[in-house]
Amino acid sequence: MRSRFVFCIILLIFVLHDSFGNEACDSVRFRDQMFEVDTIKDVVYANVTGYWDSYPDENVDFKKLIDFMFSEHEKTNLDLKMDIYLPKGDTIGKRPLIVMAHGGAFYIGDKAVKAYREWCSYFASLGYVCVSINYRLGFLKPTTVDIERCEYQAMQDAHAAFRFLVANSGKYGIDTDNIFAGGTSAGSIMMLAVAYMRNENRLESTYVDVDCGDLELSGNDFDNSFEIKGLANMWGAVYDLSILENNNVPIISFHGDADKLVPYDDGLIMKNVWGLNLVHKKMYGSYEITKKAQELGIEAVMNTYLDYGHALHLDKDRNLNDNFYEIQSKIGDFFYKLLTGK
Repeated sequence: MRSRFVFCIILLIFVLHDSFGNEACDSVRFRDQMFEVDTIKDVVYANVTGYWDSYPDENVDFKKLIDFMFSEHEKTNLDLKMDIYLPKGDTIGKRPLIVMAHGGAFYIGDKAVKAYREWCSYFASLGYVCVSINYRLGFLKPTTVDIERCEYQAMQDAHAAFRFLVANSGKYGIDTDNIFAGGTSAGSIMMLAVAYMRNENRLESTYVDVDCGDLELSGNDFDNSFEIKGLANMWGAVYDLSILENNNVPIISFHGDADKLVPYDDGLIMKNVWGLNLVHKKMYGSYEITKKAQELGIEAVMNTYLDYGHALHLDKDRNLNDNFYEIQSKIGDFFYKLLTGK
């Protein structure tokens, strides 16, 4: 009787073992959350001259911000940093990379604001190496030249971040054949430039007084190249739609059609901040970007959020809302399809 009981217990253990094993096998890498996440904070990827590289925008005190904007600043040497999120315990040697850049009108923001902590942790849990970067912020005067040069230098910083990660791909377990990019607002303007813009597309302002230099010649000495496999554009824009002719990078876009900061279709950026906004040139938002991409045969998906304004992933109290998780899921599905063809 006792031996029969022991046999039943052993049989039950094997059944449960097989059951749990099958459950684990049902999880799909890059689609399901499979891993806990390790974070390596404040990894220096470049050294540049600039005003500042971080101004966390969670709970911004606008009076202090205005005082900050109109105070005197001198350019200093800045160590630009990134946070690297890794799937804990993952045993494969090479994993796809996602590099993300925060928004903030090229004036405020930080790599570790809640939205980016959440997004990077989520994608790392799927099996990606996910990185959030800081970059140069700030301009002393709200003039066309100062703003455009500030934007361009941030684009240079994004290039430097990709070069650093490719050069250190062995250290962080990165598959350099599968590199993705994403950003919100200003961060998306940067990543659109990384994906599609070339030096011949530089704005005239980047040559004024002191030449800002080519896109690839700033921040560090790494000279490796890289290709973007897919892009998540969240309420970003470009100055010139013709830059899409330079590359064939699949793109998924998200934009509120009532956005008054970055145009959904085309128009002046930051119009409700600068009034008539005579300092910015016309820009083309996500709708026009998607339309142009599709005309060129680039895979492009447009997600329009009716009656939503800017930063549509946050509620009025700047907490993450349902849109945040929907955007996260759709980006995950889009990148998964590009990786696997499924």
